Amino acid sequence: MVIVDDDTAVGAALVHALAERGHAAVRVAAPADVPAGQPVQAVVHLGALGGRGGRLVAIELFELARRFGDELAEAASAGPAALVGVTAMGGTFGLDGRPDAFDPWQGAVVGLLKTAAQEWPAVRVRAVDLAPCSADEAAGAVLAELLTDDERVEVGYRDGVRLGLELRAAAPPAADGPAPLDGSSVVLVTGGARGITAEVAAAMAARYRPTLVLLGRTDLLPDDEPLADVTDERELKRALFERARATGAPTTPAAVNAEYVRITRGREARDNVARLRAAGARVAYLQCDMADRASVAAAVAEVYDRYGRIDGVVHGAGVVEDKLLRDKELGSFERVLGPKAAGALHLVEALRPEGLRFLVFFSSVSGRFGNRGQGDYAAASEVLAKLAVHLDATWPARVVAIDWGPWAAGGMVTPEVRRQFAARGVGLIDVEAGCRAFDDELRRGSGAGAEVVIAADPAPPSNAPAVLHRSTVVVRADGGAEVVRALDVAHDHFLDDHRLDGNPVLPFAVAMELMGAAASLARPDLRLHGLRDIHLYRGVVLDGGATTVRLVADPREAASFAVRIETDGPRADYAAVVDLAPEGAQGAGDAVDAVAAPEPVDLPPFPMAVADAYRAYLFHGPRFQRIEALTGMGPAGASSYLRPSDPSACLHDLPPEAAWLLDPVLVDAALQVQVLWARVHWDVTLLPARIAGFRQLAPPPTTGTRVRHELRVRPSSRPPSCVADHWFLVDDRVVATLTAVEGVGSRALNRLAAP
Repeated sequence: MVIVDDDTAVGAALVHALAERGHAAVRVAAPADVPAGQPVQAVVHLGALGGRGGRLVAIELFELARRFGDELAEAASAGPAALVGVTAMGGTFGLDGRPDAFDPWQGAVVGLLKTAAQEWPAVRVRAVDLAPCSADEAAGAVLAELLTDDERVEVGYRDGVRLGLELRAAAPPAADGPAPLDGSSVVLVTGGARGITAEVAAAMAARYRPTLVLLGRTDLLPDDEPLADVTDERELKRALFERARATGAPTTPAAVNAEYVRITRGREARDNVARLRAAGARVAYLQCDMADRASVAAAVAEVYDRYGRIDGVVHGAGVVEDKLLRDKELGSFERVLGPKAAGALHLVEALRPEGLRFLVFFSSVSGRFGNRGQGDYAAASEVLAKLAVHLDATWPARVVAIDWGPWAAGGMVTPEVRRQFAARGVGLIDVEAGCRAFDDELRRGSGAGAEVVIAADPAPPSNAPAVLHRSTVVVRADGGAEVVRALDVAHDHFLDDHRLDGNPVLPFAVAMELMGAAASLARPDLRLHGLRDIHLYRGVVLDGGATTVRLVADPREAASFAVRIETDGPRADYAAVVDLAPEGAQGAGDAVDAVAAPEPVDLPPFPMAVADAYRAYLFHGPRFQRIEALTGMGPAGASSYLRPSDPSACLHDLPPEAAWLLDPVLVDAALQVQVLWARVHWDVTLLPARIAGFRQLAPPPTTGTRVRHELRVRPSSRPPSCVADHWFLVDDRVVATLTAVEGVGSRALNRLAAP
């Protein structure tokens, strides 16, 4: 095992701890000092603890990963192998917002390691962040990570507690703050003449008409440039080749392509500047090398001298030179770090924070998650994220690093790239939606998060249950899933037919469908077996016709998930345990024919027509009126026939393959029969409170199938609590059951029925 440190006590303590466990370790001061010729099982970089700051920490780790990554992957085929980088950002990677000074370059260590974990998946890769502690405590934490086999890459230690980072899908704070700009504002935009930064600048120009000062390295080409009328790539490259040959310039493919890139980028920058001016903004363009500290300082000083102010800054400059770490050259690594990471730090040095309203860093999801072939870009992006957290806690301006997902902008995403993204479940951000999201971030004000991820909604899988339409889905590394589901009467038509006192209310059965669907996302290879311990703690009322719910499915056992629905923080509105089973299996050793229908009982006729019962006793609108016939009802229960529902009648604009998981409208119809029983026998209206279990023994019946429903009220039932069991049968075969459905009623609730 190789320990790279700077003669710190932590390195010595770690070598001693490893030796006590029989591991040979060598401690060196720099990567170049690692002896050659010996097999390496683990590499630990402690440089950030030993006083080495700035980009040197990132460069050293890059050199270690490039040199030993493949060797560690080979070692992992025979046993554990590890690559560990240690940082000192307080044990929480700086995300707790403490204003204590720390070196944001340490973020590069984390971003690079998250990419290394994807490029060498068999290697145990860790970014370990430590709060101040003794050398022995620090060594103990690092040793624990060398010996711990789990999926986490980012792990922190504070006061002896192991911490992890989690990305939570959540509705953002309201973007209802004051307008961040007006016609007198001056905004500095780096990289704003090209790419997505230019799109955002164009949106600001059209909306606010400020003064935009663009910083970039690109030469703006004049309209009358030579070859201006040649736009086809092949023709332009041929013309450049002929011109180079005529002038004696190099004619190699690389030289011609470099000239082609210079011209096309210059044209793009020129055209975007013209577009900004046409939109109403006053535009100045200053050439500036963001990787050069003096160049940035001079450019920023010129802006202050010329305009007397800078109200906002958007730092979008950056270059991309994607390549796997094993193939990446140090020069390329540094070229990528320069304009984005070093450029941000140069900006911060030159700006006057007291006059700023906002500072926005354009980061990338590659920094938050890592991305194969983008170790350098991920490293640079994480520098921006750590810098934003620090500045947001210390500067009066709104400071945020936006981890952008890929945009469908600028012609950069080819059809083939689109297909690759689609295969990975990655959506492309629409230009208009991305610009709107950017503007929303400016309006959120301080306290709205210094690092945010903005990406196209990850669409649920094509075979996902219909109820997850219009959802944002995150499948977690621990095997769980989270879903943010927008509920809106305008799209979720079923809500319009399920109102209490005039307000749309989420039906209990739809909550069951949502919870089952969340679990099925985590294990799409399994089917729904059932739900148990189903609780309604508080109903979800859509005041104003719309709200957002968050579904959290936490794995409990191999095929069971504890699922909850939240609308306001971690307090659950609904909760259940969802059980899944392999396709064709019945789960828990049960067979379909082992579940028998209840014994027949003598039931007198129901005293009125079903249509009259809906008018007199129930509040359900047409989409929920699925009781076809009530063939009998008495003290012991009821018999009826129910009609399955079509999800397309309940949800707007569904894909044709969308289907129910358990058909919540059919389940709700069964609960309606229990409500009618209580109204007839006790003159109270029930609302469901809990269900002991739901078992699904076959796929939900299709539309047009006649479903026989049997209700048996348990003898223990006493007003106001009615506890009953339900059976659903198709062709005399039980296809589903509800066990111990408890409804609590009162005469006051009789008002809910239609007059």
